[in-house]
Amino acid sequence: MKQILFIISAISIIPCLAHAHRMDIDCYIQGNALVIEAWVGKDDAVVDGEVSITNSEGAVLTTGTTDKQGRFPWQPQTMQDITITIYAGEGHKKKLEISQAELTELFSTISLNAPVDKTTSPESNKAISKPGASSRRSISTKNAFGTPERITIALSFLAALTAAWISYRNNKTLKEIQKALQNNESRD
Repeated sequence: MKQILFIISAISIIPCLAHAHRMDIDCYIQGNALVIEAWVGKDDAVVDGEVSITNSEGAVLTTGTTDKQGRFPWQPQTMQDITITIYAGEGHKKKLEISQAELTELFSTISLNAPVDKTTSPESNKAISKPGASSRRSISTKNAFGTPERITIALSFLAALTAAWISYRNNKTLKEIQKALQNNESRD
């Protein structure tokens, strides 16, 4: 019985371990560029990740690689629907789709003539033209309420725990029935 519980527990934990290395993408405005930032896990920057930005027709607008901080700055020529894809090796690939409206909204708080300062962090860059505007408005692949994958993993874990408990209870009941049958046979 203990072996069955161990196997069920191990199987239910495997998706959680694999999920711990998920890649995420964040985009924000710095100067007059859209800065794409990618990381794996909690905060490991994706260094030298292959970046591809395409429009809604699939035409490649630009390609490149992320820097040591996992960032890739890009200055769009026109506001249009875009798809950002980052390949980070080891099976890590993430896509982020940004609509023309979202892209326009991101750029609406900055001066398009402001220079991109690649030496400072995004939080310290103050190239903002409107009073009270934030220096960091972002679009991210992170979901505050949990991704469908996380919900599926949690439900799978609960199902595995329930199955283990039912198996334990059934095994205990079966032993009680076997003991009762042996007692009845010994009386006869």
